[in-house]
Amino acid sequence: MAFALSDLIFPPRCVCCHAYLDHGRALCADCRRRIVLHRTYFCGKCRARRYSLRGICHSGFPFCLAAAGEYEDPVLKQLIRALKFHFMRAAAGPLGAVLGAYCARLRVPRSYGVVLPVPLSGRRARERGFNQSELIARAAAVQMSVSMDTSILIRARHAAPQSGLVGARARHANIAGSFRVRSPDKVRGRDIILLDDVVTSGATMLEAALALRAAGARNILALAVAKA
Repeated sequence: MAFALSDLIFPPRCVCCHAYLDHGRALCADCRRRIVLHRTYFCGKCRARRYSLRGICHSGFPFCLAAAGEYEDPVLKQLIRALKFHFMRAAAGPLGAVLGAYCARLRVPRSYGVVLPVPLSGRRARERGFNQSELIARAAAVQMSVSMDTSILIRARHAAPQSGLVGARARHANIAGSFRVRSPDKVRGRDIILLDDVVTSGATMLEAALALRAAGARNILALAVAKA
């Protein structure tokens, strides 16, 4: 009843074209079809396109990058901003579906059986009320038929928002030492999917991947909705 009344007063609309939608939806089918998905992986260091998880050009780098699209894609950008800055939780569903479709296109090996969302600090989580990466990861895990675990990778300290910093050096310095693996036995010898909404300099993914590698993770696929 509450949902019906709310939808009557504030009917759900597509975040992009503002078409009216059913309850709980954030994106219409027409706008979903406008999203341009990548067809490759990327080197985590130099961002060169890679068609396989083997033969990555910087093989010593701790992760391979998989970014579904570009942040300037108008539909992806609107969805990400709706979730992250306007607290529209319904936007996580289509973002998870985008990642599911992208990973199916890449044929990500089944050995990557668990998704770890990049955690927020307790302060940031309280301010926002949720972790956007966790909501996306939950939706993506269903699409990919893998598990999601939020108990393994945790924040060791609070850091200033990366989006407010200019330059890779400042971003790396800000996030250094921010992550800790609470359950090394759950990652030792395993292939892990590390998920965040957007990758810019890669500093956040790198710090989290280093913590996972130090705990014994075998391979890490850094999965993002978009790269900027």
